[in-house]
Amino acid sequence: MSLGTETKHLPLYHAFSVLVIHGESDELGGLLRTLDTWFTTVDCAETCLQARKQAHQNHYDLVLVDVGLFTSEPSLLEELSHWHQNRSDVLLLVHQNELDLAIAAFRHGLFDFVLNPVHPEQMAHTVRRFMDKRLKERRLCALQRDFSRHSSTQMIGQSEKTKLLRQHIEQYAPSKASVMIEGQPGTGKELIARELHEHSHRIGPFVPFSCTKSSPETIEKDLFGEVITLENGSRKFNEGVFKVANGGTIYLDEVAHLPMRIQELLLSMLEERTIKPVGAKYEFPIDVRVIAATNQNLNVLVQQGKFRSDLLYRLSVLKIEVAPLKERKTDLKELVPFLANRLCHDLCLPLPRWTDEDIAIIRDYEWPGNVRELRNLIENCILLGKSPSEYWRNRNHINSGTPITVTVSHGNQIPYYDEKPAQVKQEGYPNSWTLRKVERCHIEQVVLFHDGNKSAAARALAVSRKTLERKYKEWDSSDDDSRYTE
Repeated sequence: MSLGTETKHLPLYHAFSVLVIHGESDELGGLLRTLDTWFTTVDCAETCLQARKQAHQNHYDLVLVDVGLFTSEPSLLEELSHWHQNRSDVLLLVHQNELDLAIAAFRHGLFDFVLNPVHPEQMAHTVRRFMDKRLKERRLCALQRDFSRHSSTQMIGQSEKTKLLRQHIEQYAPSKASVMIEGQPGTGKELIARELHEHSHRIGPFVPFSCTKSSPETIEKDLFGEVITLENGSRKFNEGVFKVANGGTIYLDEVAHLPMRIQELLLSMLEERTIKPVGAKYEFPIDVRVIAATNQNLNVLVQQGKFRSDLLYRLSVLKIEVAPLKERKTDLKELVPFLANRLCHDLCLPLPRWTDEDIAIIRDYEWPGNVRELRNLIENCILLGKSPSEYWRNRNHINSGTPITVTVSHGNQIPYYDEKPAQVKQEGYPNSWTLRKVERCHIEQVVLFHDGNKSAAARALAVSRKTLERKYKEWDSSDDDSRYTE
């Protein structure tokens, strides 16, 4: 009698608990010894009253009950039904002459039993089935909670292009028509697809599918499912994502990568609203809204013979173009604090305190990786405890030894810093230099080292930002005077 490999210290189902309700304690010896090897918590009760008291003090994942108690304890059946509704599986222990009592229990939603006296292999099989189902429920619950932490259908920003995007979502969501979303990587195409689904009120799930993750050999099975004939002649159906998404929405990311064979099958599905699993001799109807996305020009691929024009027409009944982040930078005003707050909450870390120069760097950068790159930067800065300017400087020193071109806002001008910082000579400054000239050279080198961030340079020099600004004004005025005296 084996349920699987157990650890040396913990029972196989150590995270679960069992309550055994049985009027004849003498018959329980072997059963309890078996349960003790599988579960950490195994409690017993001889009456309905005892069981009720224990159930008030503990939650039991599995309840084993002798159906013979139904005769002497009429309220027990109703009590078990209530426990079952509160996520306790109920397993009936039934003697051969008590099957009519088991049938009455089935009417209350208690769906399984084992014959008493218990056969070890039958008990092992039944317990494994109950606990595996419970483990799947817990994993699914954990996945749903984790997904809710890392996903959002909020469209953040007040730029004109983001406002237009919201209008399209509101207008297109109620329709059953296919939607094509075009945009650069990292612009949030899946977020838009999720919001379209959320506002469509379709009862089925939202199922994302990346057309680049499956191999050409398996993508048809992944999409449409597969029927397998087993050795005993029975048939097993493995559902594809279209079947999983039935009644809901399927999101096909990077649709340009679909092989021509799959394009043909997808076109047939869109026209006939049926799918045929691999190995099946039948088709069955499907009700799925298709939202596709791409960062490539599909019209060019059509001209090159790599994408079907008729499929493009069917997928592009409605079309949404997502502008890159560099074209809607006013969204950063809301997007940066939104992402920072969300990430700090998830990471259990305090909100960062960045200077005006850091915010200017974020605002002035071109963001080729779009929102995905922005989120990555903010997350790295929060985890490493660095400002954006410090993070970029360290990353580029490691990768290339040359800082990226960024702009820093100070005064009324925005100078560009795209040169490698000057290296301080080890032998020091020339003896002929005045102290004023040495001071100026040193300060300018420190400011350059910090990519023009005067606040960071001031901290490194152990002076205030105002002192640094005063020095620059003095130098500017002296430079102007020197032009008239030359």
